[in-house]
Amino acid sequence: MKMASTIRAYKTYILAWYDHYITYGTIEGINNKIKVLKRQIYGF
Repeated sequence: MKMASTIRAYKTYILAWYDHYITYGTIEGINNKIKVLKRQIYGF
């Protein structure tokens, strides 16, 4: 019951995700490359 009520509460947002598919994968990839570069610069 709790899961069903949670889904009902966020129904609008869940359905909006399908209309406007947005992920942060590209941003996460860029952040990862920056972290790797920083480690290489400092010798870790």
